Amino acid sequence: MATRSRIGIEDENGKVRAIYCHFDGYVDHNGHILEEHYTDRDKINQLIDLGSISVLGTTPIENPNGEYDPDSIYTKPHNKSSPFIYNYENQSDYFYSPDSQEYNYLFTKNNEWFVNHPVSGQICPVNVFKSPW
Repeated sequence: MATRSRIGIEDENGKVRAIYCHFDGYVDHNGHILEEHYTDRDKINQLIDLGSISVLGTTPIENPNGEYDPDSIYTKPHNKSSPFIYNYENQSDYFYSPDSQEYNYLFTKNNEWFVNHPVSGQICPVNVFKSPW
């Protein structure tokens, strides 16, 4: 079973670009990886440029053999020809859109990671998130 998430970045004008991640979206996994390994806007944009992914790794490099490797990212083959990237007008559109996932991560223009709480919908910094389960 998958714990789906979206990973987005807010630009200086408040617009958001984001991708879908199919597996391991919970804060103890994706949230931890984002907080520890994706603190540079260029690196986050490299991740977003890959398009939607199956599993998040610590570096924005596609895994060439499709086997799990915690340092790389597994993407589906269709991403190579047309990566799917979501675009939103602002944070509110991003967090409250109909295509919202269980966990929605956003790197804000203030260079902080935020996530929505899957039960309450409250938005909080990733580093203070408390699991609802």
